[in-house]
Amino acid sequence: MDVNDEDLSLALEALEEGRFDEAIMLLERLAELDDENPDILVYLGIAYVQTEEPAKAVDVLRKASELVEEHSVLSLFLGRALKALEHLHEAEIELRRAVRLDPRAQDAWRDLADVLVAKHEYAAAIHVAKEGLERFPRDAALRTLFALSLHRLGDYTASIEEWTKVHTLRPDMLMAAVSCAHDFLIQGLHNKAHPFVAHASKLDDQDNRPKILRSELHMQRGEDEAALMILQSITDSDSLDAPVLARLAVLTHRVGDSEARDEYIKRTEEAIVDTPQGWRALYYIYNLLAWNDKAVDCLVRGTLDDAGSASPWIALANVYTRLGKTEDAEHAWGISFGLRRYVKIHCASCGLDTRIPYENGHYFDLSESRTCEKCGKTMQMPASLAIY
Repeated sequence: MDVNDEDLSLALEALEEGRFDEAIMLLERLAELDDENPDILVYLGIAYVQTEEPAKAVDVLRKASELVEEHSVLSLFLGRALKALEHLHEAEIELRRAVRLDPRAQDAWRDLADVLVAKHEYAAAIHVAKEGLERFPRDAALRTLFALSLHRLGDYTASIEEWTKVHTLRPDMLMAAVSCAHDFLIQGLHNKAHPFVAHASKLDDQDNRPKILRSELHMQRGEDEAALMILQSITDSDSLDAPVLARLAVLTHRVGDSEARDEYIKRTEEAIVDTPQGWRALYYIYNLLAWNDKAVDCLVRGTLDDAGSASPWIALANVYTRLGKTEDAEHAWGISFGLRRYVKIHCASCGLDTRIPYENGHYFDLSESRTCEKCGKTMQMPASLAIY
């Protein structure tokens, strides 16, 4: 039987208006009449994606792909369905095809960057996000993925630049304000963090994240009692998050309560089980307590749990340097270069950050000093490798 054009029009109208269940009912009926009509199959696949039925979407969209030449919309929604099924490699292939076929498809750039972040391929995600943002500079979601990837690579000065742009685009977005404050505080820049902490608190005074940031702000200012009061206001919950427990461990250590400190460390360890970035909470404790051997242990675990992230490798290189383990430090730096795909050098004289492209397998001489392009001062290596 031939497909009724009127029924197809009704199905498309339902799809456009967000009545996806109705669209599916109509399109499934039409597909039974003509199961080799690629348009019907594509529309049905889109409807399945919208109703969170990715397996059905993959089935019909793959069938459609056999009937037509390359089709950007088909690849976009097939990529989304495959991502929902956690078939990330196949999803990347489809989304790269969607971007190639239609570079104007804003959603495709965003979805592709999102898949690469899910694959922990942060350098690749940065490359895609940069290219997408050249076309769509006001895409807050794409810039968020860019900033998040920079954060995971431990490039906190660059991540702050991007988070600040997200914050400008979306001042009502709690994640942007929190992330700006967090990455400033990682570097000990509490004065620069303060306005973002205040803004995050105004956006949601019930969320624990701004409270934790406020406590950290007080701790960096040496106002431990104020920090403790904030953290105690969160402790009514039986299941405290690792960042709260980690700060309580440090505060109790500072007042000489080793028993309470050890209990909080134990609870922090329990809280980070099966948490890829959990190493950050333990490293926070051990770094501030100058327990370097324990810091090494938790960072080594972090390099395994938080695969793809350069952050634990950079922190590990820093600790190894403090311990005088030069070869171990250089090895950790080398891994971070490969993950980042660049070497970041900081000039202590003028503050310029230089990023030198790096290809896996290539050698970067850490004994060779560099000259700052801005001020002309000599940057000794590896001391000038940027830890933020």
